[in-house]
Amino acid sequence: MNLIKLCLIVLSSVAFLAGCFREQSFEEFFHEEMERYEDRGERPYTLVHHEENVVQEDDAIAVFEETNPNGEQIFIAYFEIDNGSWRWGQTTGAEWEDFVNWSVTSNFPYIYAGATQDEMISEVHVGDERAEIIEVENEKRYWFSIHNQDDLDVKFVMEDGTEEYVEWLDYDSLENEYGS
Repeated sequence: MNLIKLCLIVLSSVAFLAGCFREQSFEEFFHEEMERYEDRGERPYTLVHHEENVVQEDDAIAVFEETNPNGEQIFIAYFEIDNGSWRWGQTTGAEWEDFVNWSVTSNFPYIYAGATQDEMISEVHVGDERAEIIEVENEKRYWFSIHNQDDLDVKFVMEDGTEEYVEWLDYDSLENEYGS
């Protein structure tokens, strides 16, 4: 009888410890990372959308809004699990009122993304693929598309069927040219 009790105690302990060492969920990791900023109370954020296993198993993307000294901005970030823990990879973003329509991350996976309040845009295409469009709030929408190339064309398809290729603006060149 003592052997049975000992086995039950050992099995219960192992089950309890396994529950204590569970992997951190992506959402838990994301919110923990965002809360690390000392001035978070002055820089509120909202997780708008996230997906896991996007490019490969054990990765994720997060679309989030943040109000900071630059105003109200929206970002998309890429994450991977590295040695059993989530790691923040790269981020790109936009301001809602910005005249620049899109940006692309500088490393693989290349994430093309942009913010729009133009209700006439019905679709966004990056290369030959249709981008995902997320309704954020009111007329605010955010689109993104993930690729293995960083030199693809971006095209807006308007409600009336017309298509508009949209150039990417290099902020560094603009600053150098205009001395801003």
